[in-house]
Amino acid sequence: MHTRFAKQLLSAILGCLISASSFGAVQDADHLPRTGEELLPYLERIAIYEPTKPFSPLPQGKFIGLLWTNSFITGVFQAVRAQAYEDKKDISCIDLNNASNQRIANGAILYMQKRPEMKTQPPIAIIYMTIAALYPCIQSPAKTS
Repeated sequence: MHTRFAKQLLSAILGCLISASSFGAVQDADHLPRTGEELLPYLERIAIYEPTKPFSPLPQGKFIGLLWTNSFITGVFQAVRAQAYEDKKDISCIDLNNASNQRIANGAILYMQKRPEMKTQPPIAIIYMTIAALYPCIQSPAKTS
């Protein structure tokens, strides 16, 4: 189960890197994706689950130029909760294919971008880390017939 998720996450992040490099990669905050629609080409489907206990989905350590810390994860969920509260939504599970929910994830990314410890990080790394912190469910895209 964990191995399958790890493979999916790695595949999604590699897809992000390839897409970003073909996009010319963002160099400044003005080029951050502003909507969920701009994020979905990177990851086809994500669901956000509110954690019921402290957790760290990936091992502590360097990851795409950022320290993976519980405080970062906590910050992401605070941002998601704040945006969800503003939108009057329950965030027990959020499907980012829904436009209103994409706004919640986008709000989390913009929030993380403004955190002082993020000022020295490239914006694309903040996007990757925020998406990764919106763990634990990266689902396979819906099958088309």
